[in-house]
Amino acid sequence: VITGGLSQSRYWMRLLASVLGKALKTRYTSHDAAVGCVVFAEKGNWRRKLEELMPNVEEIYVPNNEEKDAYSELYDRWLEEMKDLERRDKHVHRTFIHPQQEHS
Repeated sequence: VITGGLSQSRYWMRLLASVLGKALKTRYTSHDAAVGCVVFAEKGNWRRKLEELMPNVEEIYVPNNEEKDAYSELYDRWLEEMKDLERRDKHVHRTFIHPQQEHS
């Protein structure tokens, strides 16, 4: 379930569903963060299904398979770049921010 500003744009929600290749559900409430905290706190006890805990869904965006295929390679490349950036950031952090600490 997607909430907040992004969820209010049909264009971005359709695009995101196609990029991720997954159906996305939106729900607008003025207390998105609080609802999310309650949902994850309840989900932690594994007694109820996530669908039971979420407020009513406003809209469901399904992936467009043609767009999904077009975005798939680009999304995979983006994920690799993000992983590489994370590795470099950890190296910078170990080298320059806390050089005195031992890291494994």
